[in-house]
Amino acid sequence: MKLKFSFLAGIISFVGFAQSAPSYYAGVNFSKTKNDLKADLATLITTTQTQTISYSEGLKALFKTSDADPENPANLLLIYGSESTGTHQRSRPFNQQWNREHVYAKSKGTPNLGESGPGSDGHHLRPADNTLNSTRGSLLFDDGTGVKAYKTSRGGWYPGEEWKGDVARILMYMYVRYNSRCLPLNITMNPSTYSSDFPDILLKWNVEDPVSD
Repeated sequence: MKLKFSFLAGIISFVGFAQSAPSYYAGVNFSKTKNDLKADLATLITTTQTQTISYSEGLKALFKTSDADPENPANLLLIYGSESTGTHQRSRPFNQQWNREHVYAKSKGTPNLGESGPGSDGHHLRPADNTLNSTRGSLLFDDGTGVKAYKTSRGGWYPGEEWKGDVARILMYMYVRYNSRCLPLNITMNPSTYSSDFPDILLKWNVEDPVSD
């Protein structure tokens, strides 16, 4: 699923293409690399994130806009969903059953993310089917194939090909925004050959499932 969060997509994509960055990034020097660039992006994100959202009613209000189904605005898109009915239902009316999925599982934070600050950051909380959310629990993300989300043979969680890019960009954001409290290595099962901080799988998913307009 290619959601509207180009804000998240830019963390890696714009490094090589600074001339295409939107005005939000105007003050960032993309000739910098590695930790210097990450620090500048973290400063930008932190200083411009001026609103806090309550874990209960605030997130519900946010989801009505941020996760509205573009084909049926009365419905919410459900993360990991890919079908018209059942546990893997793609979207559902706002007043029907769903719950909040912490893409970066609370228990994997250092310390636990709780229900404020990073624990209520709307960039990584998504509406989800109750059963599917429970099945994922706090499983680490793992690679897989196909449209459906599922528990892998290694005991990890594959989000499905429509959502894996969103998951990657959400985890990128959480690392840049909250640094060592939300380490990508704590939430995936895969190796890091290109960066000691960043699992290969997130770079792969970001490319395979790019953001849409």
